[in-house]
Amino acid sequence: MKSLVTLNAELDELRAKADAILENGQAEERKLSEDEEQNFNDLIAAIDEKKAEIKDAEERTIINPKPQPKMEETKKFSLLRAIRSVVNKEQFDETASAVINAGNEQMRAAGLSTQGDIVIPTAETRATVSVTNTTGATVPVDVAPIFDELRAESVLEKAGATYYTGLVGDLKVPMMTAASVAWAGENAAASDAAASISAVTLQPKRLTAYMDISKQLLLQDAGSNAEAVLQANLIRAINEKFENTVLGSAQGSATQPAGLAYGVTPTSVSTWEDVCVLEAAVETAKGHVTAVIASPSAKAKFRALTYNDSTRLVYEDGMLEDVPCFSTPNVAADTFAVADWKYLAVGQWGGIDITVDPYTQAGNGAIRLVINVYMDAAWHTAATNVIKFGTF
Repeated sequence: MKSLVTLNAELDELRAKADAILENGQAEERKLSEDEEQNFNDLIAAIDEKKAEIKDAEERTIINPKPQPKMEETKKFSLLRAIRSVVNKEQFDETASAVINAGNEQMRAAGLSTQGDIVIPTAETRATVSVTNTTGATVPVDVAPIFDELRAESVLEKAGATYYTGLVGDLKVPMMTAASVAWAGENAAASDAAASISAVTLQPKRLTAYMDISKQLLLQDAGSNAEAVLQANLIRAINEKFENTVLGSAQGSATQPAGLAYGVTPTSVSTWEDVCVLEAAVETAKGHVTAVIASPSAKAKFRALTYNDSTRLVYEDGMLEDVPCFSTPNVAADTFAVADWKYLAVGQWGGIDITVDPYTQAGNGAIRLVINVYMDAAWHTAATNVIKFGTF
């Protein structure tokens, strides 16, 4: 029986051989040959087997363990491991299968079809995703809440946009216009409030993006920091594409939401007083300025602005006087938006559909992930005056 020292040394040797194959191709700036590609995949499979062998050996070395209170077993889904299974043309393990099946079910419930190899559900709780272990017991699965983290990274979410998740079919978001009220005598009839209800409709639109990951990343353990890096890049790819569209100026269509700046001519500003005029316009329209979203160059101009009667800076610690200011390159250069962002409705349907493409970037030692999600965004038509664009 091999010792743990020997097994770990063998694992290091396998990893070194796999690294050498990739580095050789990269050094010669060429694609891997068919033989090299096959050798690499064989080494990846051998690495997984060696890890399992090490785990078994570690369990055997435990001598007279103290009785421990029985804890609920929990399995953890690894996107990295699932991608590796696709690349190596292997079956998914029971945990990945359970998660992907849950993702497919969520897509079907939303009336959407899946296209890729891996579908990650967005309502990922341990209660909704589970596997049956070898003893026949149901074991819950932890799945990273990717859409929660996507929202946390979004400047739209930080600014106060209203998110609707887990949608099925079109969503009509209603809004009642302000009612008129009047003073009247004690016994006089009440006047008509003259309130009206309007709605904006969100429909699932396919957003597609891609990201490339190195084959060396696949050599990493599922529990390593590589999993977090992969997820962060996945979130960034979706977020950049979505916010670039919503904060842009393109006309909407059946396949993409309209940009908030579509058909808008930004107001030219040069002083802090000019910016305050835009804020006042939002408040005059009975809105509340929840945040300013600015391009990096507009943020730089804000940093140089002073109050009109002093040298005191207007922008400090992420605040434009008393209003949060968020910066993103997804806003046009020198441009910013002042708004009551709760009137921006953002919808999300189904899960995250990922196609694993091991061929397009093979010559660069990389694997391409093609990502599809279904989202939509619309500004409430009854509140068009509570968003104003400015430009320096």
